Order: sequence, then structure tokens, then C-alpha cells
Amino acid sequence: AFALTPGLALVVDLRARARSSWLVQDLFELGMRPTKLARLPQSQSILPFRDVIDALGWLYVVERSTPLHQILAIEVARELPNAPLTFLSTRGFEMRKSAFEGAVERVATDRASRERIVDAAREAFACQREWFEGPVRISSPSLVAIR
Repeated sequence: AFALTPGLALVVDLRARARSSWLVQDLFELGMRPTKLARLPQSQSILPFRDVIDALGWLYVVERSTPLHQILAIEVARELPNAPLTFLSTRGFEMRKSAFEGAVERVATDRASRERIVDAAREAFACQREWFEGPVRISSPSLVAIR
């Protein structure tokens, strides 16, 4: 959805934020086959954003959990010492955070814009909560252990 947002690439470096390929790489290294990867559940609730303001609210939610990746990586490494941890890397986070803050300052120049960013972030949190609380569980047949 970020890549489809008109003008967003002019405000933030989308390439520096693209981490889905890291997740795919980690899953392949764990032995997941492409056909199984293609069948993994995906959220259908995320639609293209109408503009940069909405995208920034969602981007806040996406980046917000990144500092916790290091803690999760330690736990994963403890349980699965040879597990690939590329996706859980926090490299570049401080730079992305600073760039995000600069983008908000440049784009949200009035109260209405700032309120829309907050509203979009709330929507993203609600979508995230719905996904986490939804019917898909790690034990579901579509997510059979990949080891």
C-alpha cells in the first residue's frame, strides 16, 4: 500500500523501509517452499492510502515495533540457534525514525493534517489488533511447522 501512495516516495525512502523480502529470505532459509509461502494468510484489510498523510499514520505503526525486534531475535536465537534473523534486524531503524519525523514535520504543517495522521495510526492499530486476534493461529493447518 505504501508503494501505491502518490507522492510518498518523495517524502520517505520506501526502499529503505521495504523488509518483506527479508522475511521471505528467512522463511526460505528455514525450509519453507515458495508454494507454501504463497498460501500464507495475508491481511485483506489494508487498502491503498488516499494520500501521504494517511500513509504516514500507518507507517508510524509499522515502524513502532521495530525496536522490539532485537528482543525477539534474542529469544528466537535461544530457541532456534541456527535460525535466520534478517527480518528481525534493527539496522537502519534510527535513520528511518529520523527520516519519518522529518517527513511528518514537512507534511503535517497544520493541526488538521496532524490529526489525520493520528487517526490513520489509530486505524492501523485497529487493523493490527484485528489481525492478531483473528482466526489465523500458528497451529492452523495453513501454518504447519516449517522445520
